[in-house]
Amino acid sequence: MHLAELNRLRLVDNDVSLKRSHTKELFGVFDGFGNRSIGFSKDWTNRANPAHHVEGIPKGFPERNGGVCFMLGSEASIITRDWLDELAANPGPGGTDQMPLRRVLWRHREHLFDLPSLVQCRCRKESICENGALLWHLHRIYRLDVLRRAGNASEMCGFVP
Repeated sequence: MHLAELNRLRLVDNDVSLKRSHTKELFGVFDGFGNRSIGFSKDWTNRANPAHHVEGIPKGFPERNGGVCFMLGSEASIITRDWLDELAANPGPGGTDQMPLRRVLWRHREHLFDLPSLVQCRCRKESICENGALLWHLHRIYRLDVLRRAGNASEMCGFVP
């Protein structure tokens, strides 16, 4: 992996497993960014949780998963700062980041890039990542449970716990 590629990936949650053999493909996602600055995966339901309604944001503007974020260019730093400020000033219920993230992404939607679905898998089933996902985003305790049920505690579809 080149240092320039590493500098483009800024935020990956601590509950992510990457496929080292697919890093070139993972960083190839940047090729599709165009003039966008920040990339998140849409929520798999492709809608917003009704409990996360935010005044002024259309219901059809789907939630994005904040655990995996690709950033490119200086505008990404501005968006990240805005997210942190929004989280500090207006956190969601219980301090969650989803509602502040929706508000910020709505404000910066012209810079938002929706990551392809193959980037991450969030499945808890033994048949995980049938779409050839490049990373597995799931709390470690659940990943270990999937691996245990699959009968192979060392690897699942190229991912390790």
